[in-house]
Amino acid sequence: MDNQQTNRQKLVFYLMDKGLSNEEVAQTLSDVAEASLEEFTTEAMTFFTDEDKLAIEAAPSGVEADDLIKRLYEERSQKKADERLEQLIEAQATSYMSGSDNTTSVSRSES
Repeated sequence: MDNQQTNRQKLVFYLMDKGLSNEEVAQTLSDVAEASLEEFTTEAMTFFTDEDKLAIEAAPSGVEADDLIKRLYEERSQKKADERLEQLIEAQATSYMSGSDNTTSVSRSES
């Protein structure tokens, strides 16, 4: 993917072509990332035991809970959390550009 545009990059150009402001583009990218993280967390939870879930809930901060979710996901699924999250972001960007919100609703700014 080094020499190819990612769907996230294509989304930026798509939004700019639609006349959105820099702030609206940034907000949309943030919405896409947040929706992807929510989808990742939901997927990851299917791999966790009740004890795992209690440990996540007991984490002292959101950052520590996120780190634990990623670590447990990798241990249980044998997949890299960052790679899976990137796949979800790319899928969300594609979904946004095609106008299809089958999995997650990403808020859209209207110009």
